[in-house]
Amino acid sequence: MSNKTIFKRIALTAVSALAAGTLSVIAIPVASAAPDDDKFYIGTTNAVAAVLSDSDETALRSVGVLASTTTHNATTQTATMLSNGALAVMMGGAADTSNISSIVVTGGTISAFDEESQTANTGSAINASRTALVASAANKNLAATVTPNSGATTVVIEAYNGDNVSSTAPTNGTLRGRVTVTIATTSVAGVLSQADSSVYWATNASPGTASATTNATTANFTQETGGDVYFVVTLLDAYEAAINNAAAFVTASVTGNAKVDLNTASGSTSTALATNVDYQVVASLTGGKIYGKISQATANAPANFTLTVKYNDTTLATKTGVIKGTVTKIDVKTAKIGSTLNSDANTAAFLYTLSDSAGNPVYPSSQTTAITVDSLTLNLAVTAASVATAYSSSVAAGAGGFTCSSATVAGISPNTAKLRLQMLDAASKWVYSNYFDVACGGVARSFTASLDKTTYTPGSVVTLTIDFKDSKGNTVNDYYTVTADTTAGTDGAATSVSYVGAPATVVSGEAHTDLPVNGKLTYTFIAGTTEGDFNVVVDAPFTRGKNLEAGGSQGKITIPYTIKSSSTAVSTNEVLAAIVKLIATINKQIRQLQKQLRR
Repeated sequence: MSNKTIFKRIALTAVSALAAGTLSVIAIPVASAAPDDDKFYIGTTNAVAAVLSDSDETALRSVGVLASTTTHNATTQTATMLSNGALAVMMGGAADTSNISSIVVTGGTISAFDEESQTANTGSAINASRTALVASAANKNLAATVTPNSGATTVVIEAYNGDNVSSTAPTNGTLRGRVTVTIATTSVAGVLSQADSSVYWATNASPGTASATTNATTANFTQETGGDVYFVVTLLDAYEAAINNAAAFVTASVTGNAKVDLNTASGSTSTALATNVDYQVVASLTGGKIYGKISQATANAPANFTLTVKYNDTTLATKTGVIKGTVTKIDVKTAKIGSTLNSDANTAAFLYTLSDSAGNPVYPSSQTTAITVDSLTLNLAVTAASVATAYSSSVAAGAGGFTCSSATVAGISPNTAKLRLQMLDAASKWVYSNYFDVACGGVARSFTASLDKTTYTPGSVVTLTIDFKDSKGNTVNDYYTVTADTTAGTDGAATSVSYVGAPATVVSGEAHTDLPVNGKLTYTFIAGTTEGDFNVVVDAPFTRGKNLEAGGSQGKITIPYTIKSSSTAVSTNEVLAAIVKLIATINKQIRQLQKQLRR
């Protein structure tokens, strides 16, 4: 017989037994509260003397209380009670022996009371309408049970004490506590309330609390391979009272290579049951809580799961989570062009990410040393490569670098390589990245320049691109600061690039820290409103100077461009020009006519 069938039979047997009355639902008593001076208490548990503890006083008990707050001595206490119920209350005697205590009821009646051995219905301590009970002497504890009036929907019970409190002025003192009691016509105590119950992700197997905060924390429902996801089911009725015993069972099921386990005790969940469904009888719970744990059904395989929790046939929650698998894919992005200058390490030359077979991003431990470069992909141009920055949840991607041989300056060809990364997965199998191209380049020794268009409308964006090459005609490396000032011991540029005649409004202009991207620098401008034909003269003085020193012919570059409105409307200048042309045409025709007439 399967575990699933066994759990179903156990659950159904328990439910049937509870329904038939062969199992008793036992309320767990709470300890009596010793009355403190000036403190107001309510009996929060049915049939339990939770109000009185003095040996010479009769213990009064609440009946039919469905829900209540537990904070004493507060004016915001609340309770919910059946119309045929009774709420036990107590006012602790004042420390000042001159103070008199009182209990005052609105919407209900004091049905029984005890004030230092007095019996109900005797003495002057209670008024005729049985709505006010006043201590017969100072520093005396008061206790009473209050029942709602017929048809009442709310009962308010207040406690006072003070020097001027009396049977004729029971409220003439300091308000020490108030409880507002809501009268329920039908009891739904112990009946599941979906709105008040919850299924929350938890931090671990023994959560102190499971709340909306832990439920929204991604780390609680997203784990790396081998990790576990925990959750807590809290069963409450409409009065927010815990359902600890009921003719019901909770079912938890998961999909997607996951298994689930339920238990009634915090920290006791197990993954021994390799099943995607588990059951728990709602009996002998504490705080209405059931604890769950989700694990991978197959080790190292991703579990992108959906958890469904039901109370009998009522769905409490449907939630999704992920337990990632081991790495099956290394994805490397396009690399920068590396520098051959002084055998630079070209740090952060390429970026990479790791993922499992389901496409989940994976952040394995010790990945900095675990990921290496396939040595068979190195060559004379690219002599070494390594991963320097780990791919973790705190950064966008991991990073690596490679070393170019300085001999490439002397003309090693090709100056490129196709690299790939490798690492061992959890099963000690090699996982390889895609092949990615890397190239080596020297410092700038020539340049070309171009605009993205030949004609611009007023106010449009103009893009200028300067493309640099090294002495071998290869694209300059992306680590060469073309516009930097000369630095001692390096081959840096002496002056910035310039673009004389470019549109006057600069959007992104040159700076002394500019680095090329794929050997190119780009600058943007806004075309002016003056229409006409213009030229921009582009120069990189240091690069041009080095080119000329080496016998080259690099010069400044002149690029023509036009600013012209795209509007079809005829301008004033165009109208005037047309008039001039028309007059000239008419004059020509008059002269021709005169010649014909003379003949």
